Amino acid sequence: MPFINLIQEQRLNAAKQERRTRSLFYLFVATALGSAIGVGAMTMTLAGMKYEESQLEQRIAELQPMVGRIDENRGLIRQYQPRLKSLQDAQLVTQRWDRVLSHISHQTPQAAWLTGLRSAAAPEKPISIEFSGTAMAQEPVAEYILRMQNSEDLENVALDYTQEKLTRDLKTIEFRFKADIKGTAPVAAVQEDKS
Repeated sequence: MPFINLIQEQRLNAAKQERRTRSLFYLFVATALGSAIGVGAMTMTLAGMKYEESQLEQRIAELQPMVGRIDENRGLIRQYQPRLKSLQDAQLVTQRWDRVLSHISHQTPQAAWLTGLRSAAAPEKPISIEFSGTAMAQEPVAEYILRMQNSEDLENVALDYTQEKLTRDLKTIEFRFKADIKGTAPVAAVQEDKS
């Protein structure tokens, strides 16, 4: 008698085992399928990356001559840089002299005449200009100096001398004044304190 009631339990137990086995099988199949999809996706990604790498290597090979020309041009720029700097500096100095001479031509008083213009440069000083001329009186000389002080390119305008001179029964004032050109003083090299 005890075996009769156990059949039901054995059947229920077998059905439970069968469901459990089936669910584990489905889980195994799902895991295997997910792994296969993951491996496939990674393989495709890897293939895509290898294709992209080959495309980039091909593009690098195409651009290599251009990179060579760019390096060559950079070398030429470095080679010609000192010449370019000299030309730019010369252009700035020329423009400055043009402005100074234009200022002189427009700002000379009516009763004064410029008879000489001399420029001098010293290694440790700015370029200086020496103006010499003749005037009918002292006032035009003073006015001339004041007008030269208004120039944006001149600084340190100072009278050197004035003296009376007799020419053909006419009294005139001979004068000389000096000025420095702004921005032409050499820049002293700043030495860093090593301590």
